[in-house]
Amino acid sequence: MKHLCGIFHVNSLFLNNLAHFMLHGIVFIDHTF
Repeated sequence: MKHLCGIFHVNSLFLNNLAHFMLHGIVFIDHTF
């Protein structure tokens, strides 16, 4: 059960980073064009 929680934790961190990167990408594109 602990192993499963670890996978979910890593997954959520990855998704958070992805969302953060996408958000900054949108802002960057918005400012560039």
